[in-house]
Amino acid sequence: FGALNMRHNLLLQKISEYAKRDMKAMGAQGLTSIAFTFAKVWYRDDDFMTAAASVITEELHQLKPMALSRAAWAYSVLQASPGGVIEAVLAFCLMNTKGMPMKVISNLAEFCMSGISSAHSEEVRVLLFKVYKQAGENLASLFPNFTSLSAGASEEAIEKVKTSGLSDFRLMGTPLVLQKLGFHMPSYDFIARSFKKAKDKTCQYFVTMELQVKIVKEDDEEDSIDELYVRYFTDFHEAPGNDEQQAVFEHFTPGLLVAGDETEAVCHLLTLCTACIAKTGINLDVEAETEAVHGVLRVLVTEVPSLASLVVLLQMKARFPKLKIEAVEMQASSPSCL
Repeated sequence: FGALNMRHNLLLQKISEYAKRDMKAMGAQGLTSIAFTFAKVWYRDDDFMTAAASVITEELHQLKPMALSRAAWAYSVLQASPGGVIEAVLAFCLMNTKGMPMKVISNLAEFCMSGISSAHSEEVRVLLFKVYKQAGENLASLFPNFTSLSAGASEEAIEKVKTSGLSDFRLMGTPLVLQKLGFHMPSYDFIARSFKKAKDKTCQYFVTMELQVKIVKEDDEEDSIDELYVRYFTDFHEAPGNDEQQAVFEHFTPGLLVAGDETEAVCHLLTLCTACIAKTGINLDVEAETEAVHGVLRVLVTEVPSLASLVVLLQMKARFPKLKIEAVEMQASSPSCL
């Protein structure tokens, strides 16, 4: 973006000069779009940002929800605080939470939790916890138990999740939602084993799953499984390797919601884990048999997991109710801004 700044410096300067001729005519929406563009390429124009601030704060009611978060983000990135734009946006959003998209609340919360000093930070944090608690409950309602796997998620439950306006729960919300879904944080030892297993330094994006279970059958015979799998995002062209794994793969339905780059890797490893369990003689479609599977499934994803990935993890939890799932996201790259 710095290179874009240098390359288009004259153009950005002309845009600024044009806007400053009549700020009122540009309006809050137009000025926010310009400020957001400047921030994207790190172009600083203090005179413009100061002049635009008064118009933006006066006309916040005219801004669409995403424009509100973009205004706050632009003034944050360019470290421009005239007129208290960030404070004004936060206060306005807190007063108008009804109908406010979750993505906007997530953006504002990330600003507050990433070092921005604001009198409203605590209120935004509380609001974030509230909306993500509800989001987690909505997501959990898709597959609450074993029976729901064959019945399928209801249209009402799917619609509640879809209307959140998010394809994932962002960097701040993901741990909250994972906890709400009953997925606890795995130990550091597992994380260390995962990175040791993922030896390909050319690809930092991967998913690891560790399956450690004991299966007690009716005749008191006991099977145990202890496997650690890794799957790189770049391995998407490799489908499940045999007919047995392909049959297991069809038990998962990631297509209910928007998938991410990591979804295929998550589905692939869940297929391997489930197929490994099925090899012991467990009938995946009989609840009494899947309840015989006790142990833990640990998951590490090097990207914020999409809703589709969380859905298939929920399906795994519903199919094996005695299987504890631990999951952690350790983002390998900086999050996108908006």
